[in-house]
Amino acid sequence: MNWIARLAGVALLALCGTAHADKIACWYNAQQHFTGADSVPDSTPLGGPTPSGSGDYTWRFVMDAPNGTTCPRPNMPALPTPVAPPAAGDFLVGGGSNGNDCFALLRHPDGHISQILDPYNFRFPDGAIAAITDARLLAATEAWAMVVHNDGSVSRFGPLAPKVAHVNPDIIYISSILMALHQDGSTTDILSKGPFGAPYATIDWKNVAALTNDGKYALTKDGKILGDKSDRGYPVFSKITTARAVASNIHQGVALLADGTLVAWDTAFGPPSNRDAYNLPHPPAGLTGITAIAAGNAFFLALKSDGTVVQWGWQKRDTQPPAGLSGVTAIAAGSGCSLAAALKSDGSLTSWHIIL
Repeated sequence: MNWIARLAGVALLALCGTAHADKIACWYNAQQHFTGADSVPDSTPLGGPTPSGSGDYTWRFVMDAPNGTTCPRPNMPALPTPVAPPAAGDFLVGGGSNGNDCFALLRHPDGHISQILDPYNFRFPDGAIAAITDARLLAATEAWAMVVHNDGSVSRFGPLAPKVAHVNPDIIYISSILMALHQDGSTTDILSKGPFGAPYATIDWKNVAALTNDGKYALTKDGKILGDKSDRGYPVFSKITTARAVASNIHQGVALLADGTLVAWDTAFGPPSNRDAYNLPHPPAGLTGITAIAAGNAFFLALKSDGTVVQWGWQKRDTQPPAGLSGVTAIAAGSGCSLAAALKSDGSLTSWHIIL
């Protein structure tokens, strides 16, 4: 938004208490206090509040504004308490036999788990997931799910679930290929192989903030991305210094930068002829205001600050997020799976299957 226009709107309301426009956007900070207003196009949907930025302009509410109308202030009672997105290991998509047999799991603050099964009817043992009330973290790959309980013990589900020992209770992150990172910087190698090979033997795990679902990249706490130097995208991701998130699949890697924009690179292996054949379209040009990203099987998702979702990738049909999907606070996808999932501000889950 143009800051001059925003400040002009604030000044106008301060002087006369009204806004001479058909519609206005009322702005509120994270504490839900009124911070200003400006006019918006007539086509702007009424209602809100929607998460639309940060600082003094965290929430936006659009209303009809004939002459004499003022924004609700100093507070807007209708504003909901902002919903924080789940932490790493709380919301994920797994499964993926040829992109199918997928599931989505959401860990709630009280330790119980909600699940979504895709149209191919992936099944866990009846009632097993629903019976859990003390989940601390979740992990998943193409054939199983794993739950870390409050006491550090592990439950695993699925026909190919690996045999795992008791995991140290101070675990703070799990990659979907099961590398456990601990608060002291040590690691627990659950699948007998780490997510990184020899180039990462000396990695400083204390500086790792997250791993991609496929274990291909690590995000450091100071905004850098670590990956194999033989990766086709190394000249791109090695120069990034302001990353907030990273996601990848076999075809592409994408970084979310601190300014809300995206940087993508091709990752497909093999000779150049194969690489070109396996490239995915890069993110749509001009995307801004991105707050989260997720990678699925040959597709990507980006969550915008207004609660809507953008999708790109290979598609035989123009499969897109459900029409009218809004109020989204978190997104998830599995690197080997064709299921996309979204968590809405009202706590509900929704999903859609990508047609490849």
